[in-house]
Amino acid sequence: MAHRFPNQTRTLLPSDELLRNPHKGFTTFQRFRGDRLNEDWTMQTGWRMEQIPQGELFCGRYDDGHPDTSLAYFRIPWRRLEPERGRYDFTFLDFVLEEADRRGQKVMLRFPPHAARPGELELPEWMVDALHLPEREVGNKMSPDHPLFYESYGGFIRAVGAHIDGDSRVSAVDMSLISAWGEGHQIDMVLEKDWKGLVDAYMQSFTKTPISAQFNHPQSVLYANSYRPVGLRADCLGNMTWHMPNLYPRAFAQMNELWKRAPIAFEVCWIMKHWSDMGWDVDYIIEQSLQWHISTFNEKSARIPDFLVEKCQRWMKKMGYRFALRVIDFPADACPGDVLHLSVCVQNLGVAPIYHRYPLVFRLRGERGVCYDLPSDADITTWLPGDHMWEGSVTLPPDMAKGSYALEVGITDGDTLVRFANGAEVRDGFVVAAEGVVVQ
Repeated sequence: MAHRFPNQTRTLLPSDELLRNPHKGFTTFQRFRGDRLNEDWTMQTGWRMEQIPQGELFCGRYDDGHPDTSLAYFRIPWRRLEPERGRYDFTFLDFVLEEADRRGQKVMLRFPPHAARPGELELPEWMVDALHLPEREVGNKMSPDHPLFYESYGGFIRAVGAHIDGDSRVSAVDMSLISAWGEGHQIDMVLEKDWKGLVDAYMQSFTKTPISAQFNHPQSVLYANSYRPVGLRADCLGNMTWHMPNLYPRAFAQMNELWKRAPIAFEVCWIMKHWSDMGWDVDYIIEQSLQWHISTFNEKSARIPDFLVEKCQRWMKKMGYRFALRVIDFPADACPGDVLHLSVCVQNLGVAPIYHRYPLVFRLRGERGVCYDLPSDADITTWLPGDHMWEGSVTLPPDMAKGSYALEVGITDGDTLVRFANGAEVRDGFVVAAEGVVVQ
């Protein structure tokens, strides 16, 4: 076994291509890519977007009025997954994961205790009966301040975590605590032991899947971060009357380092068309979201007006991470079993890192199509916006066939592929760095 050091260099330039990479960009909402969009939104009927459509909508018909996306966002109410106290039915949750995988999407999930309307988004029926709760009035956002609620909801979260934590199909989970949609209305009135108990349920049950927490209760966010990195979820991007000029700047100033290790997720206030109808500066809203290191944006599967399409495309190129391979140093010849020393320079042209650690892989592709994948030890989650250098080694298989190979570079674990933003030739998602690497 010999050590082979770089004697060749390849430089590459970034491309302007719009890539559908995992864990970033726009999300679909309560449906999958290709499903029918939400239409005819009004201030009075917008709440209907919160509901999960009936099964016949999950049809996969192509609809080009919404950006293509690698993410499906689902809010699945507690009531649907725990129909009887202590009996969990994850049938629908499993369907969401399986169907998203079939559509080429990862899933972002929230499990709210209830919404602000009666019906299918109410608390579980068994809890309503146990606490003798009256029918919820429209607009009533509050959860019952009762030990049964905190104990049962926490137990439900633990059961969900046991079912899906670490599942490669799950991109992230929102930490939903109390009140309508889990947004934490009047959480300051809740005893510390109670909200901490719910945070404990999330953090002890989701030890692998990235988590984002509601930004408007810093105490719970910082407490969650005492376990491991937790990001932020902000639910009203675009509201120029309160959130944009007042609430967000305060929150992000207080917690402006979280994005480096956990995702920042935004949800639209109303829909984007409403921003324009109100005369608000859409460019300003987009730029502010980038300043706050946005990775994902939920537009509630509403149709994007034609005059906003180009703005959204430019926005998506900057959201989250955007890796471009710039320089690779490599040896031009080797023997089977040799150790190859390589270095790569990668630019992150986005505003955030990626929060899932996929291997940086060097692929040697032979003349007859045989491929040898050589994973490196690079930690791509440390690639914050800017330039990054990795230097290391990989070992050729001792039984590798001799011949001429193309050297290709990619990021993949075999199931998920992260594409580089380069204009060079690409094969199966890998950038072709060089031809004619000789194994002799």
